[in-house]
Amino acid sequence: TIAETSRDPAVPLKPLLDMVRPLQGFKDAINAFARENRSAYTRSTQARDLALLAISISNPLRLANLRMLTYKPDNTGHIRKVAGGWECFVPRIEFKNIRGAAKDRDYCQPLSAMAAKYFEQYIEGPWQALGGGAPGDRGLLFIARRKPNKVWKHLAAAYGNVTQRWLASAGC
Repeated sequence: TIAETSRDPAVPLKPLLDMVRPLQGFKDAINAFARENRSAYTRSTQARDLALLAISISNPLRLANLRMLTYKPDNTGHIRKVAGGWECFVPRIEFKNIRGAAKDRDYCQPLSAMAAKYFEQYIEGPWQALGGGAPGDRGLLFIARRKPNKVWKHLAAAYGNVTQRWLASAGC
């Protein structure tokens, strides 16, 4: 039955949840990943993945929402420059729970300092190397190599691979 085959979602997270500061494990993993020396070919995807991890910790959105995040230099995307830093703005209509918790308000929260750092590093070159930011581009932030106008179908798998590898390296 489904009850017998389902898994307890807390089990894979137990080492993190047992930490005094659970998000510290993610921060340690991100910092370890950032120190990895990559070839020129894979530096763009590393920068993308670092921005993805840092933003997902700073602004905990569903993967479907992360997949659709945009950045546009004219400040009309989901990630916007504001006085003192960056914010993530997602209109309530884009949430799965539009009739629930999201029904009365849009999501508008600042990026953490760590998320802003890796976001800026990503959009200052690697994003363009992957194909983002071209004229007529939809502005999708997290894109597969050379597929700027297509939603990154494998974002969840890539996110899982990166978090599994780097959380293990951080002792989680």
